[in-house]
Amino acid sequence: MTNPQMRSVVLADPTQCVPWPGVPGRILPQGEPFEVSILNPVFATMLADKTLIPPPPVSEPPAKPDGKTKA
Repeated sequence: MTNPQMRSVVLADPTQCVPWPGVPGRILPQGEPFEVSILNPVFATMLADKTLIPPPPVSEPPAKPDGKTKA
């Protein structure tokens, strides 16, 4: 079951160095998804101003042929 107050997000600009709110010396992950609470006012603001965005959909690798041929 997923927590409705949590969102998986990425930085809209993965080159940005954004401090993790309330954790000195820690920065938000760059270029990889991470979870945030939408109830946290700092993260809610970053979601609203699109500093944080939903991660891109994960594409599945193409299906491998099974090696069988039709006669």
